[in-house]
Amino acid sequence: KMTSALTIKIVNRGFLPDGIGKVSVECAPLDKLDAINLQCPERVEKIRGMLASTKVNGQICINIVNDLKQIIGEYFEEIFIYTDNKSLGESVSSGYSLALVATCVDSAMVVVSETNSATVSDPNLFAETSAKAFLKKVAKLTVLDDQRYWIVLSLMAITHGVSTLTTNRLPDETILKVVEECFGVKFAVRRQGSD
Repeated sequence: KMTSALTIKIVNRGFLPDGIGKVSVECAPLDKLDAINLQCPERVEKIRGMLASTKVNGQICINIVNDLKQIIGEYFEEIFIYTDNKSLGESVSSGYSLALVATCVDSAMVVVSETNSATVSDPNLFAETSAKAFLKKVAKLTVLDDQRYWIVLSLMAITHGVSTLTTNRLPDETILKVVEECFGVKFAVRRQGSD
């Protein structure tokens, strides 16, 4: 649990490749960070997403969301993808970015996909590519995708008490070694069914 107040403010929007986005984060120091206990999720219950855009025609965003829902809807019923479209004055660069989250039956939330218009500029192809990447990651059904293991392992290293992570797929061994070296901790890896 984080008991400190956290304030996040979007100062300026920016999308790749031009960027120039700026986010301000304020957080008072924590007295302590309680142990983290993440369990391997069971089945996915619902899908949530956010399509943020700046200086993009609103109809393009609606079409992207409809395409995403059509593709992902073949596998999941409860899908909500919100749009946040700003027109002028808030960004030097134009574009859109998508984040999709799978919420599991046991309330675990798994961030599984992030894409932006710099990687795929055609809106229809963007929706198709994003949906396929999302479904591929969901099929693995792990607590975290590969890009986020280091964050959770780092937080586990600085928590008060013993943290646990139960997953169906181990993080890369290099990540474990780097976090152990940086924080002076040792992770005990145990396979299920072993003592």
